[in-house]
Amino acid sequence: MKIVNKLCLKYKIRKDEKFLLKKGFEKTKERGLEIIVGNERLGLENPKGEIKLPTNNGRTDIRKIIALIADDYPEITKRYLSYTKKLKNYL
Repeated sequence: MKIVNKLCLKYKIRKDEKFLLKKGFEKTKERGLEIIVGNERLGLENPKGEIKLPTNNGRTDIRKIIALIADDYPEITKRYLSYTKKLKNYL
């Protein structure tokens, strides 16, 4: 039973993360912000600012992107954070 719950949480986290990232990237483009992931720039020709996303153990820290849209989608953001916290408790 525990493994089923863990797999369900992973699925729900991926689903919410995908949605939040999509909306976050749309918002950065709308605001004219350049995204820097590690050493690579995902940018615009004339950026108005930048967001740095550090990498850690092969994963990118996306908290800054999620923070941009947390007010726009509070229910999904709370659910995403709740699920990630629950998943950490399973590990």
